[in-house]
Amino acid sequence: MIDDLLEDADVRSALARLRPHDAAEDALARVAWSVVAEPGDGVAGALIAQLGAAEALRFALTPHDQMKAELVALDETTERSQRALREGRKR
Repeated sequence: MIDDLLEDADVRSALARLRPHDAAEDALARVAWSVVAEPGDGVAGALIAQLGAAEALRFALTPHDQMKAELVALDETTERSQRALREGRKR
């Protein structure tokens, strides 16, 4: 999603005008998070804090099976973390 949007010339131009000194990918990911998550969403906040806005968005949008594999790679395989992610995705 982010990669596709970053290829769009209009999106890149708008980002350059709005946030000329910030990384475009991070700024775009934060815009996307503001659309897909409620303010104060703990799951979204934890993902962003752990992975950064862009990688967290990529992670949140991955298919469930792939997400489970990535959780193993992050050593986050507890039922609690998996349940929190499932509930966060439903929201």
